[in-house]
Amino acid sequence: MSGEPDPAAPLVALGEAQLGIKAASANNYDMQGLGLLAFNGAVLAANIAAKDLLEKLWWMSMIAIAVSIVFCIGVLGAGKFDVGKTVARAKQEYGPLSEPEINAALVDDLIEALSRANGVLAGKARAVGLAIIALLVAGGLAAISALRS
Repeated sequence: MSGEPDPAAPLVALGEAQLGIKAASANNYDMQGLGLLAFNGAVLAANIAAKDLLEKLWWMSMIAIAVSIVFCIGVLGAGKFDVGKTVARAKQEYGPLSEPEINAALVDDLIEALSRANGVLAGKARAVGLAIIALLVAGGLAAISALRS
């Protein structure tokens, strides 16, 4: 040990914080997907209850609701969130290295984990957005059906 601070140590701390924030964001998208799924159930029930009001075209909004449900399920299944190597695996791989070498390797691992997390989050965000759009389409179709009757 030379006593000098390791320049990679703050990068490790930053990467860990960013990965924690991304994990929380993934959970947030999952909760949004579950909330939209529950709302889809309520809209589905309301659509069936208003079947007589909507007359012949009542099923059109059901298709859009079904599409929204598929996107909500897609949010929940949009990939496993990867937080990088386990502590046991890192200890095994980095055991013989010095602290600066370990920190440099951790920075590389964190960069890879953050890159993978970006892909998962992008998929979840896209699915939530598409679920909301499909719900809006369902509402518009129901309104058109109600106006035509």
